[in-house]
Amino acid sequence: QFKACGIAKSPNLQTSRTRSELDARKQISKILGNQCRGTEKEEMSRDQIVSLLCSDAKFMDKREDIIAYMDTLKTGVAMTKEEVIAGLEEFLAAKNSNELTQIANKYEIKEKAMKEFVDLILLRKIFDDELLTDLLAPKGLGWKERTKVKLELMKDLIPLLKKQANGREISGLSVYE
Repeated sequence: QFKACGIAKSPNLQTSRTRSELDARKQISKILGNQCRGTEKEEMSRDQIVSLLCSDAKFMDKREDIIAYMDTLKTGVAMTKEEVIAGLEEFLAAKNSNELTQIANKYEIKEKAMKEFVDLILLRKIFDDELLTDLLAPKGLGWKERTKVKLELMKDLIPLLKKQANGREISGLSVYE
């Protein structure tokens, strides 16, 4: 059991993915928005917290990651809504960073260069093949080898880019799909 501030237990708690995003936000704000005062702390199970977080639009498709994050938390420790969300966002950022590091190491690309490449794509929401060519330039590959490595790299990188784009389209990425 987890202790959370200002969270009321309710059998009428909606967790359906079909309700509108606005309803989900209102419900989360209503349930989690109260301040802790004295003995207002109530316990929630991991499943209840996971369901509440999944009802938020920005975490809707990250159920497995939320469960993995919840498994890292200590039981019986009171946490506010802000602490839980900040911890989850930090956990997701670390996970994405680790995946990016693994891809960079697999293709023997400097981690900093790979991170800058991905950050620029996500900032502009535009994939630039020239930047990919520049990223691979230090390897000194011929055009045939470079094309093969580009295709393999993008096969590994596209899922990570899509996940970090949170459902927004990245122009030009379809060339490698």
